[in-house]
Amino acid sequence: MLDISFYLSGLAVVLSIFILAVSVRAYSRTHVRIFGFLIAVFVILLADSLIYTITGFIFFQLPFTMNEMFLFSDVAILLIFYFGAVRGS
Repeated sequence: MLDISFYLSGLAVVLSIFILAVSVRAYSRTHVRIFGFLIAVFVILLADSLIYTITGFIFFQLPFTMNEMFLFSDVAILLIFYFGAVRGS
């Protein structure tokens, strides 16, 4: 039986794909740099949720723990927002 966290992670994958598609479309129409930063953030969130969901359905050993993966994605997102704020839109 899967835990509710895997179902929420699957929902996060679907929402990340949708919001990523909307962000790519908005960036291609307006070329506003903030949409480029949002695309990078949603790619990281998509990869993060996808890895978590896949490990719930398929048992394989990752070379790192899930906590390390979540912390790495948090640091990457914070760096993207920092450079987006410093460089401006």
